[in-house]
Amino acid sequence: MKIKILFCFIASILLTVVCLTFLRKPVNEDSPSFTKPLKSSSFTTNVLSITLDFHSNTNPFAIPSRAERVKMGNINRIMMLEKLGYVPDDADWTDYDLAEQTSWWGKKLDPEKFWEGRAVWHDKSAQFEAQRRERYYPPMPYEDISLANYDDNDMKKDLDEFALREWQPNFKSSDRERAFWVKFWKTHPHPPEDIQRWLNDKANSWMQTKYYLENDLEMVKLLRINSRELTTDITSALRDTKNLGYPPECISPEAYFWEHAMKKRIEYEKFLTYKWSKQPMEIKFFFEKVYVDRILITEPLTQEQIDAANAWKVKYLNRLRSEQWDESYINAYLQAWDLTEEYVFGENEGKK
Repeated sequence: MKIKILFCFIASILLTVVCLTFLRKPVNEDSPSFTKPLKSSSFTTNVLSITLDFHSNTNPFAIPSRAERVKMGNINRIMMLEKLGYVPDDADWTDYDLAEQTSWWGKKLDPEKFWEGRAVWHDKSAQFEAQRRERYYPPMPYEDISLANYDDNDMKKDLDEFALREWQPNFKSSDRERAFWVKFWKTHPHPPEDIQRWLNDKANSWMQTKYYLENDLEMVKLLRINSRELTTDITSALRDTKNLGYPPECISPEAYFWEHAMKKRIEYEKFLTYKWSKQPMEIKFFFEKVYVDRILITEPLTQEQIDAANAWKVKYLNRLRSEQWDESYINAYLQAWDLTEEYVFGENEGKK
């Protein structure tokens, strides 16, 4: 019995030695499969003195694809990010993490360079361009003396429970930047996509209420709505335009009607691309959420109808020009809404 126990003991020791010998096989750190620690505080280098090796056939000024970057060693990947000056469009979390070790990560951006050739507003594009350089907000395009009491040093962020559980980019910002963009949002023209989103929500809710009041008494009783809500909603929305900076021109029964119709026309075009769009039940489901005459969705519009749909936009753009807002805003709206200078301001108006 003792001999058996001794034999088992010796066998286990031999097995352990064999396993350790196998597991201690040297690792080639230059291999794409080897991943070094992402947050090495000891990493220092001069990117200008190193020739980048992208492990691809691209030239040194091209941005490797995400698949190519995954195969790169961390040092080469950091060198690529250092030279690029921002994380790529298709950046993954590793790109953001490694970018923290570059010289440019989190530094305040040059307003003149950042805003060159673009309308100054806090839209998704500007937000993305700032955050791909670890700034939460775009740079302030000008100094607002009314905000001088706000601290412009980057805020220190404490790690909360969520940050401890899941890594997030450590975007930098200051109290003054936050105060600037809050004020700017309320006092300047909004990006066209933001206006359309806000208006569509208002229009869809208002048109639904109107439709129920005129066509579905059961829903009226179920939702306990009445005709006074239509007037109340318009009044409330007009008040919101003053507090939030949205154009009051887009708040009216006519504007709501055509916003809803034009939105559903876009959705209908997309609906027709699906294979099941010809099925009667699917068609029924789609038009259950349409609160205007179906012909306005399925048939071409007349010029008179197009003019009615654009009426609030024409009024809004004419007001912006009369108030001498920067032409970059007007040009951005014209492009986003597919309108021409002549259509909005008249053939003989011209830019002032």
